[in-house]
Amino acid sequence: MKIKSKLLYYYYKLLFMFKKKNVLKDDNDIVISMTSIPSRFKYLYLDLETLFHQTLKPSKIVLYLGTNVEPNMIPKRILAMKKRGLEIKFRDDKLLKPHTKYFYALNEYKDKLVITCDDDIFYNKNLVKILYNSYLKYPNAISCIRPHKITFDKNGNINNYKLWLGEYNEDDSLIPNNYLCATGVGGVLYPKALLPKETFDINLISTLAINQDDLWLKFIEVKYNIKVVRATKDNIKPHVINGTQEVSLSEDNVFNNRNDSVLKDLNDHFKFTKKDFDK
Repeated sequence: MKIKSKLLYYYYKLLFMFKKKNVLKDDNDIVISMTSIPSRFKYLYLDLETLFHQTLKPSKIVLYLGTNVEPNMIPKRILAMKKRGLEIKFRDDKLLKPHTKYFYALNEYKDKLVITCDDDIFYNKNLVKILYNSYLKYPNAISCIRPHKITFDKNGNINNYKLWLGEYNEDDSLIPNNYLCATGVGGVLYPKALLPKETFDINLISTLAINQDDLWLKFIEVKYNIKVVRATKDNIKPHVINGTQEVSLSEDNVFNNRNDSVLKDLNDHFKFTKKDFDK
């Protein structure tokens, strides 16, 4: 896996060295939102290039950075992308952490379709097109590439995270339902102004799920019966950029069982059982 990751890294590095620098046009309702941290800035341009070279291009890509970032910390090759349609916005993310990826964009672009992406992935060139076509079919659902399926014990309680069906791709995932949890790594499309006001309750976020945006959003979606659908029957595997995982919140959440701690806090607050997901 590490060898494949390194080969992909050099492939994309060479590809974008010679490939034409695509420029975005403000001619549709699609905005890509993402965030990053200084330790990943060295490789961030590769992630961004895969988003600039989509077969269906967004109108803009917005990179939200926190107050821990000074403008002079941003590599010149990323700053140069501003001429091509990248917007860099600084926001106070002290209380938001990974939630920065969706929080501001969904508030600032309520009249747009917002696609959230991670900062450490080589994205498939058809990502935006796939998500957009899914939205056209299911305009009231959240479309994603890489969902997990939530499972339950015999009493109808939510199982521990490791007992969920990861990267679930069975046929029932192609129909919107409440059992699917969209994971941000693959790309997620949110229809215009779909999520309710409670989604942006900073006090609840910081208390219940400060380090886990996917689970927080899932519980909000279930409460308001907002369903999730897998955008394609094809099994598209996101490829992580080699060298980006020295600081990885997702691995810490999974391997140190912190997702289960967050699940408990969320369930103590929302008190969901299987019947809430059956709506």
